[in-house]
Amino acid sequence: MINFEKKILIIFSIILAVGFSVINGISILFFKNNLEYQLYKEAHLYKTILVENPDIKLPYYFKISNHYDPETEEIITFIGSSYFILDKNYKLSKIKTFSFNLFIWESVLIITLLFIMYITIIRHIQEKEENRKLLEVFLLTITHKLGNFLSSQKLNIELIKNKCKIKPVERLELAYSYIETDFKNSLNMLKKISEHQKKLRIINIKDILSDSINLYTQNLKEKKVILRLRDFYIKIDPVDAENVFHTIIENSIKYSKSFIHIKVCVKKKVCYVFIRNDIESIQKGSGIGLKIAEFLLNRYRGELMVRPKKDTFLTVIKLKR
Repeated sequence: MINFEKKILIIFSIILAVGFSVINGISILFFKNNLEYQLYKEAHLYKTILVENPDIKLPYYFKISNHYDPETEEIITFIGSSYFILDKNYKLSKIKTFSFNLFIWESVLIITLLFIMYITIIRHIQEKEENRKLLEVFLLTITHKLGNFLSSQKLNIELIKNKCKIKPVERLELAYSYIETDFKNSLNMLKKISEHQKKLRIINIKDILSDSINLYTQNLKEKKVILRLRDFYIKIDPVDAENVFHTIIENSIKYSKSFIHIKVCVKKKVCYVFIRNDIESIQKGSGIGLKIAEFLLNRYRGELMVRPKKDTFLTVIKLKR
């Protein structure tokens, strides 16, 4: 499979080749017309001189004769009953020399431009790779510290729970479980994004939503699910689409009390996905999952809007073809 830098170089080479081909064609045509005009002027100048001085020596590409060969000679003008003839090979050799010199200089220019382009792309990719590695190290450091912190807090909760079983401890344990789950899911999502190579495909949003709902069948046994789905095809990376909808639907299921309502509305080339659920608890996660989902949607000109209300939570996803 052709990598990114090779694709850019191939496209740039094709653009240069087509562009310079057009310029070469115009340049050669202009040179040919200008050469013919100069030879025509030169021939008429010699014709005028020959009237005054018949013994003047003509250049090797001109001659005066009563006969001519149409394949190798061209009539410029007449002198009495004789032809003033131009050698076609001379004109062709001039055009070939000009075209060859033009080709040589443009080849050097194209190779130089491609080399500069290649160096620029390589440096950009290297810089991007360094930034990616730096971000990975930063994330590993943060996740390691946060993971250690969560582990220590879990141990503290277990110690408190063993000594006194009171309601605040249960709420603290529930809050911890939410944050831990959210943290692990966000890490898995980041890992998928960093390792995955983007491949665009035409997919149906209805299928992605159905698959996401089916993943959490066990969690929905005691909840009412209302689905009003419609077909909407969009060009998107399937892994990105799964990450977005799995995360948002998982959040809705996790924090819902008794129902989840998913509705798809299509208006021309725009699709709106409304996900509404009631709220079981005021406990909140880290919010990293939704931030990643929003980031992925922005790649495809999509939008994520969250509208919390008193008793319900509404998430709106906007997608464009």
